[in-house]
Amino acid sequence: MVLRRIVLPIGVLVLILGLSQVVAAQWWIRVMPSILTLPSLRIFGVVDLLMGTALLAAAVRREVSLRIFVLILGVLMLLDGVARLACPAAMREAVNSFFLSRPHSSQLIMIMVRGVVRAIVGALLIYSASKIERRSISR
Repeated sequence: MVLRRIVLPIGVLVLILGLSQVVAAQWWIRVMPSILTLPSLRIFGVVDLLMGTALLAAAVRREVSLRIFVLILGVLMLLDGVARLACPAAMREAVNSFFLSRPHSSQLIMIMVRGVVRAIVGALLIYSASKIERRSISR
């Protein structure tokens, strides 16, 4: 039950982040270079590790519905956190080459698509944390 209370705010944060990327995509494009500093990448790596661990624990302890989705998302967040902590300079270079070197219209489309995907993932996490599974009683 405690992990379900942790997964719900994670879902809300991911949903808000996704919606902000859709609504304020221009702002995200302006802010992206300043987010890519090494200390901030390490901080985001630690946050991803914590959130991934919480999602994995909730899925393993069967405290959420959509367990496979939450399990896969937790593993992906753990991998992302480890990559950001292990080699933040390589992550920064990857974002620079894949995102910042593109024309403005491509950056805008990529930010908005990421926002839509994050909003869907956040909504699914909220649904997963709020849905109560009924356990069958075997006699």
